[in-house]
Amino acid sequence: MTGAGSGQFAFAIEDSFRTLPGVPSWLKPGEGVDVTDATLDRQLIDNPQSNDARGDGSVEGNIRGTWAVTFDYAGTNWHQWAFPATDPVELAPNGLVPTATIYLGANLPGNETDQDRFLAGAAVESMSITYTEGDTLSVELSGFYFDEPEVGGSHGSAPTDAEIQGPSKSDIVTGAGFDLEVAGAEIDNLQSVTLSVSGMASERSQQSQYPSDVVVGNLDQSLSVTAILSDNTLRERTYGSDTAVDPISEVQETTATVSAISRDGTADTYNLTRVQPSTTSWESLTSAEEQTTNPTELTFVNLEVA
Repeated sequence: MTGAGSGQFAFAIEDSFRTLPGVPSWLKPGEGVDVTDATLDRQLIDNPQSNDARGDGSVEGNIRGTWAVTFDYAGTNWHQWAFPATDPVELAPNGLVPTATIYLGANLPGNETDQDRFLAGAAVESMSITYTEGDTLSVELSGFYFDEPEVGGSHGSAPTDAEIQGPSKSDIVTGAGFDLEVAGAEIDNLQSVTLSVSGMASERSQQSQYPSDVVVGNLDQSLSVTAILSDNTLRERTYGSDTAVDPISEVQETTATVSAISRDGTADTYNLTRVQPSTTSWESLTSAEEQTTNPTELTFVNLEVA
């Protein structure tokens, strides 16, 4: 971005890996979009020479890029990109994952020519939803892509602003619209929560600079919770059950629910199953300036969107 209001980000779900539909539906994933990575790596392979320390340049390897974007949570149009399973929308146990073409536009000042890029075959490898007290709910998506077709070529022209569908300010979820329940009990005085999943995509490479497609990877699911200490719900669950008074031999599985209600009243719910707390702590117990909190780390198996 070369100045305020000078960049654009949109994505369109592909019909198949690296192939857009004839008429793509270009979407903006949220409000306050910030592109934090858009890196192409040709993975050049060094060509050393036994008689010349300078070597003989490099030969081409695979074409692979990385991308990352953060935005204010404002609706769920990004779900179709992040979640392979659609009925219900949930984490998939295996199979192909959806890929998209990303459009990046940079409006340059003065007489300089505007710049555009298409990042094709883009898959979501990790996602996180983060609540911070007093702030808006935020989402981070990151992953990889495998081609940069010419804008105006096989992938068509750059979308206009009017062709990019997106949410509005009323769709934003603030901290006041966020709730978390663990084992049916609402967690009060939340300070921060991060729901994250990584390993959501893995390329299937072949004897080509491009992979054949992208499948579900080795998922890693976690829920990080920090709340001002007010009861012992999370400590009991880490001991092993909702009635445990000290650590028992088995950490029982339970459920958790994350709720996000937008400023216009639209509610989105994420149901987590087979939830198990792994660590819990007290912080700032004797601080004269900070409230005592109990950071707790939990794992889960599935996430389903209600």
